[in-house]
Amino acid sequence: MVNLAPSATAATSMFASQSSPDAKKTEAELGRDEFLMLFIEQLKNQDPMNPMESADFTAQLAQFSSLEQLFNVNTNLAALQDYSATMNRLSALDMIGKLVTFAGSGTVSLVEGVAAVPLKFDLADNANQVTITITDTSGQLVDRLDVGYQDAGARQFTWDGTDVNGLPLAAGDYRFTVAAIDELGNDVAATIYGSGLVQGIETDYDTGETVVLLSSGQIAINDIVGVREQNALFE
Repeated sequence: MVNLAPSATAATSMFASQSSPDAKKTEAELGRDEFLMLFIEQLKNQDPMNPMESADFTAQLAQFSSLEQLFNVNTNLAALQDYSATMNRLSALDMIGKLVTFAGSGTVSLVEGVAAVPLKFDLADNANQVTITITDTSGQLVDRLDVGYQDAGARQFTWDGTDVNGLPLAAGDYRFTVAAIDELGNDVAATIYGSGLVQGIETDYDTGETVVLLSSGQIAINDIVGVREQNALFE
């Protein structure tokens, strides 16, 4: 008779040593089926003169029970993740045809028939002078807004969609940047937010995340911080 050590750790090592190279698994990779097979083999090959102690037997059963529960938890979490992704896609359908504001980009869309374009940003500190520069997609200057002193925090200004001469610009995508300095002339950090008209909803098959399609590209649904109707002023 083979006298196997009653501990799960020792038994795991024995099982790994008898496996083929292709079937080898580390202890951390030991699955539920392998664990049960190992446990049965351990019972079959124990020394009748020195059987497994009841405490060791109970401990290994508890380990198997815990492993089974972990598998069930992983299965439930995967199902919950799929459900959440589906709900995200369904709720995102209501955004189609609406203007959204999103973090991480200064791209804004000038929509025909909509005169007010919100330019949103956050200032890390009080700024003595703030200048908003608006360019087209090729980087050419189209307008500049000097808005003077601004307190720290969330700020917003409305651009009327005209150029530096006050002439209406064509509908399309534009970009804006914010330059801010304090009373000592030091730069003040600014976080800017883009906006655009939602044209569609898709799923990123690499990540499984729901993405929102704009004329300027696509953004993750989690980056959206505001939604409004085309003809409504942004709050």
